Amino acid sequence: MPLFSKRILLLGLFVCHHFVVLANSIDSVATVFNNLTSNEQVNFLINIKYADLVENTDRFIPLLEKQANLIGNKQNSIELAQILEQLSLAYYMSGRYDKSFETGFRALDIYDHLNIPEKLGKMYGEIGYRTKRFDLQKAFRLMQHGIAILVNIGDKEQLAKI
Repeated sequence: MPLFSKRILLLGLFVCHHFVVLANSIDSVATVFNNLTSNEQVNFLINIKYADLVENTDRFIPLLEKQANLIGNKQNSIELAQILEQLSLAYYMSGRYDKSFETGFRALDIYDHLNIPEKLGKMYGEIGYRTKRFDLQKAFRLMQHGIAILVNIGDKEQLAKI
């Protein structure tokens, strides 16, 4: 077999192997997720790493939507707000900006109702950051409001993220 043909064959095997490994890792996440209890599923979705959410946005959106609907009857639960926060980010990353803002503001309302200022300040900052590409003045106001909340409670960690 000529050297060129061997290289093409090796390249083809490498590419096929990559796609098989990728498919198996995605399937294994779904398999693991489906075998978790409902509380474990909520915790799994709340604690999705940013990089994983960005890389698999379209795969996580249905899981987050389903979980938000399941928790929805507990209107003012922190778990619902945290799921909506993740869903808002996923919508934003997938270019569904209206849905991102809608779910982000729903999370904001819950954090406000539950009086959780560190989450409230962080969420104002997040929504402000996402708004800057559409309305710079509104983005500035939202981010300033988030900063004011976080300064007031002395949360330097969240403040550094805005």
